[in-house]
Amino acid sequence: MSKSSIRYALREITLIVLGILIAFAINNWNEQRQYEKHERLLLNEIHSSLIRYRELIDNFYTPRLELKETSIAKLTNLAGEGARIDEAEFVELIRRSRIDFIFRFDTGAYDALKISGFDKLSNNALRANLIDMYDVRLPAYLIFITKVNELSDQMIIPLMNDFLSEKLVLDENQEWSIQLGVIDENVLGNRSFLRVLRLETLKAENQKSRLDTVIEFTDQLALDIAAELEL
Repeated sequence: MSKSSIRYALREITLIVLGILIAFAINNWNEQRQYEKHERLLLNEIHSSLIRYRELIDNFYTPRLELKETSIAKLTNLAGEGARIDEAEFVELIRRSRIDFIFRFDTGAYDALKISGFDKLSNNALRANLIDMYDVRLPAYLIFITKVNELSDQMIIPLMNDFLSEKLVLDENQEWSIQLGVIDENVLGNRSFLRVLRLETLKAENQKSRLDTVIEFTDQLALDIAAELEL
């Protein structure tokens, strides 16, 4: 084989090898783009979920908790001052002091990430924080809030029978209705009432403590994801 033929063959081989390498590079580049696109999609969904969750907290959880705290504080002050209180006002304050919320959280976007695979996230710290938030903290807060509420209510409901009872009331339209009424004239000094007030105070403190922590971690996680996405 002549030297020119050898040079020609080498050039052909080189071109073929370069073509293969370029094809591999393009394929890897396309795969990386798809990988990054999928990662951004998952993070965007989780970020949107966190924003919606904060709206739920601001529009539902927090107002209910604030109403509960305000009612408890007013009843506590009235009891401490030895004041007299109108029956209807007392019943309404008790009702408001008993307001709670059902703690829940949306894991749909996070579950999609788990199914897709945590390896889809290139940021190791962010991946660890997501796992900590959805698999550790939120489930724990669900248990802490729910269990404290359930155990407290098991004690509160029987105690309320010591100072509240149903009664028939004839309204201005001459129609009868069943309403709660006060049994003890000095209801603000009633020991069962004070016990109920104490238990509701503990419930409110527990709810606020957990909710404040949830807000802190939710906001920080949303900021971390926004930074990762450069939003």
